[in-house]
Amino acid sequence: MRTLMHAGLLMAALATFPANAATDGTPAVNAESGQGRAEAAGSGLLGLPGPAATLTTLEGERIAIIAVNTGFNDKPATVRDFRQKMGLRMPVAVDDGSLAAALNLRVTPQHVVIGRDGRILYVGHLADDKLHQALQAALAEGGSAAGIATAPGHPQEATYKPGDILPGLTTSITSGQAFPVGGPSRDGKPRAVLFFSPWCESYLATSRPAMAAACRQAREVASSLADQGQAHWLGVASGLWASAKDLADYQANPKTAVPSGLPLTLDADGHLFRAFGVREVPSLAIIDAKGRITRILGPEEITLATAQRTVAQAR
Repeated sequence: MRTLMHAGLLMAALATFPANAATDGTPAVNAESGQGRAEAAGSGLLGLPGPAATLTTLEGERIAIIAVNTGFNDKPATVRDFRQKMGLRMPVAVDDGSLAAALNLRVTPQHVVIGRDGRILYVGHLADDKLHQALQAALAEGGSAAGIATAPGHPQEATYKPGDILPGLTTSITSGQAFPVGGPSRDGKPRAVLFFSPWCESYLATSRPAMAAACRQAREVASSLADQGQAHWLGVASGLWASAKDLADYQANPKTAVPSGLPLTLDADGHLFRAFGVREVPSLAIIDAKGRITRILGPEEITLATAQRTVAQAR
């Protein structure tokens, strides 16, 4: 990264701090590996102008992006502590979700090399020969980084908060059926939408036990209430480090199996997370029969008693 920074080029390395998913060091690119997921996510970006994005670093500057934390389940203080612990010298900014959307973030870290002309040359996950070759290709380019033309950022999306009426948002659950997230409820029942990550309980059990415990408790709460018929439940899985296969494995795992009353969907591009302004898992959004968001519960708030009371109040 130092070489790239000294060359005056731009590289965005999006990473979740401090926990990173394990990398796959095998030469062949497996579609389910970090490198495979990153390359698939970036295939449609290659050759396109980089997004016209400006983020604020932890020091408050405006800069060319070098390292960007996803802002997913991480607070600025956590990122500062991680940077100090790891001795990172590059500037670090915290994303609000817009850059991750524009660069189709699927894994962490996800390296994006942008040439002097402002176009995306490479997207990957591993610090391997492919990344080094992309850096060399960027360094070999003629021209200057000054005055580069960049594409507009990701189209502005509406973010809804408690008290807002949701439009007719609809998603497809794993069975292929449509699930109406927004709009009026046809039978007068509220909806409860649990935002989660399939890897939260297992992968974070050692590195972040409190977060893993919160994810487990939220799943157990949702599973307990889903089959009672008081509300329509939906589990929305983050697309970060999760594929359709991962979600299917999660459903089939006896340790994390959910009842039929809790259908699941993969939010591959993150549009549902962004619509509700959710930046941490687990989170639980309650929507009344009119389609109004009544409350969004964070990780520490999702208990059986609180969920029951919140659902009852939305009826």
